[in-house]
Amino acid sequence: MAIAYYNRGNARYSSGNTEEALQDYNIAINLAPKYAKAYNNRGIARSSMKDYEKAIADYDEAIRLDSNYANAYYNRGVARFNLGNRDEALADWKQAAKIYQQLEQEKDYQDVDKLIKKYQ
Repeated sequence: MAIAYYNRGNARYSSGNTEEALQDYNIAINLAPKYAKAYNNRGIARSSMKDYEKAIADYDEAIRLDSNYANAYYNRGVARFNLGNRDEALADWKQAAKIYQQLEQEKDYQDVDKLIKKYQ
């Protein structure tokens, strides 16, 4: 059941319905408190609303649940960067790059590596 709300949240977010997406991610998390992807995507929605502190809390939880969740590190880095925390952002992006490389996700690795080089 949590996956259904997660998927609907993704569809709503893609359609620009961020508030409704947040509601769906909240329900997904309530139904499956260990659903790291739901925390990550709720963080993305919150970041899009410039609620970076709450987004970071969601990314923190996603990472706590799955320490190899590269996208959560990447997204937390973006939120931290938007708050002016460049050093913390770089640390997150470096961790994301390391995981992307280990998983042989070359495009994701190259994308985050460009960010690292740009802001280092």
